[in-house]
Amino acid sequence: MSEYAEFFLNRSGSVVQLECLEVSHPSFAQTYYVVRNAVAGVTVTHEDSTVHAYQYVPLLIERGSTTDDLDQSLRVSIADMGNQLADDIDAVLSGAFADVKPTIKYRLYRHDDLSAPIYTLKTLEVSNMSRDNSGSTTFVAMAQQLNNTKTGMIYSFVDYPSLRGYL
Repeated sequence: MSEYAEFFLNRSGSVVQLECLEVSHPSFAQTYYVVRNAVAGVTVTHEDSTVHAYQYVPLLIERGSTTDDLDQSLRVSIADMGNQLADDIDAVLSGAFADVKPTIKYRLYRHDDLSAPIYTLKTLEVSNMSRDNSGSTTFVAMAQQLNNTKTGMIYSFVDYPSLRGYL
């Protein structure tokens, strides 16, 4: 059984999951390391053995699908980051790397074991981002679409009778 499944099936009630986000882009002044549910912040070890300090930011994270397919997506609303994130978003739109999409990496940790994440979503590309006048920024991030080619062909039993055996 995976460590992720073990966490949800066999953990004690006092173990808390920590949701961490890494938001990066070449035009950003810094890579943002934010955690949703650790008010004092947290220092964790990534899967590549590097240590990073995550700061607490009020976040709303909505995962778009199940964890066992390739169509992973997140909708993240970040509040109260001040003008720095807004300035970095403006730098993306007007900078030299305007054609490069920002990326989000999602990591889930146990609060009692910060030595490695129990679940990760790596390199989700931000497909849509918006800001409102209250300072909240919303990102929609999804896995890179690897199969964008469509033929327009309709596969029917009339044209391809051998398909009937696969249903």
